[in-house]
Amino acid sequence: MDWPKDLKHTRQREKVWNLLEQVNRPLRAIDIFEEVRVDECISISTVYRILDAFEEHGMVEKIRFPEDDTAFYKIRTDEHRHYATCLLCHRQIPLDGCPVERLELKQDLKEFTITGHRLEIYGYCADCRKKLNRG
Repeated sequence: MDWPKDLKHTRQREKVWNLLEQVNRPLRAIDIFEEVRVDECISISTVYRILDAFEEHGMVEKIRFPEDDTAFYKIRTDEHRHYATCLLCHRQIPLDGCPVERLELKQDLKEFTITGHRLEIYGYCADCRKKLNRG
């Protein structure tokens, strides 16, 4: 990853970035803090400032799940993808293609030019569904 020229490259920012690169699911700031503080002197407020800076520079995406006001963070990619996201483990399962591309606009939106969209699908993955059914 080419570090943005106007964002200071620090050891703490690099540790947070490396962690986000290693995981395959969105993480909460507290998850990042707990993992990074093992070998780095860092505060939770510093983690939030780092994530805010990453978001401002388009490096990460902030996600909020329904019925949960907690923010989750993941690396932003240029790839146009949609995911089904598990509400329990937060694993993201990639969807094939873009369902929005197959939508036909209603007559009253024919004059509307779409410049972007966001599709969010939530539910439970097979493993979490089994856990919920046992309980």
